[in-house]
Amino acid sequence: MEEIQEKMHLRLIEKKLQSFSGFVFEEHARFLLKIIDPRFTFTRLRIDGKIDGYKRIATKKKFGKEKIIEIYSMYGKEAWTNPDYKKIANDLDDAIDYAKKREFRLKKWSPVINFELETEFRHQMEEKCEELNINFEEINPTVLITKLTKADNIYTAACYFNATDAPTLPFSTYSCHELGKRALESIYENQGKPNTDEKFELLKEIVSTILKFSFLDNKVIYNLNFYPTIGKKTSINKDFIYSYKLFERSFLPVENVKPGNYFSKDENGYIILQIPNLVPIYSLCIELEKHLEKSGTYNISEALETCYKYSQGLSFKKVT
Repeated sequence: MEEIQEKMHLRLIEKKLQSFSGFVFEEHARFLLKIIDPRFTFTRLRIDGKIDGYKRIATKKKFGKEKIIEIYSMYGKEAWTNPDYKKIANDLDDAIDYAKKREFRLKKWSPVINFELETEFRHQMEEKCEELNINFEEINPTVLITKLTKADNIYTAACYFNATDAPTLPFSTYSCHELGKRALESIYENQGKPNTDEKFELLKEIVSTILKFSFLDNKVIYNLNFYPTIGKKTSINKDFIYSYKLFERSFLPVENVKPGNYFSKDENGYIILQIPNLVPIYSLCIELEKHLEKSGTYNISEALETCYKYSQGLSFKKVT
């Protein structure tokens, strides 16, 4: 039974890694690399741009021995984009430069990615590394989970990825930015469930928590005058403001979204939901509740479209 649970956990972790992109992917990938091998050292997200992690195999020159290092370069592409193979090639050059400047011999280089490299490009990288006497290992989600071999590590990873069967925590236990993320996950998971009461209860819990955080009367579910107060009381630190778009099977994180409206559209027409406070989550829940009252179910895409239309005159500056 435990072996079956471990396989289920690994499969969920793999699927989440494949869906994550950008810094969210990097955060989760480097966590796994650290518990797999404590020698792995990660660099600072968004600051140390040349490399994303390393392992120092030999750190001092003595008895004629070399200083040796292994370097990791991370790249989590967004699901709707093509891989930037030029970036990956440049990452290898950066790794070589990093090792050379610090007088290390680069023993191994690993691109850590959320997809599989095209065969021809992989061969090119393997050949270039072989010429330079560098070991090459592509680390994609499938490869990464095969490195999780210890039961304790699998469970630790499953908890970190929220891929366990542990009881769900109340929304009130989360910080505002985490509540936004968990709310979107729960809303999506509940979309396919047939039980209308469960959906109502979920939305009610999310809205009540937002009103509680805002010191507002949670007996009055919807009031336009609540927006400025929710915006101020649930304001999120700029380092933890995340954006998401509904794409295929889940809400996926999106990067480099300029502050503006809570709901905007990208060049492909996908609605992007940005969470500088909990106003957009509150708005989405209210719209979904209207769907439930009319039909007994809800459609997230339609609700987002309605929120987008309503939000065009409601900017962050007006409510925060």
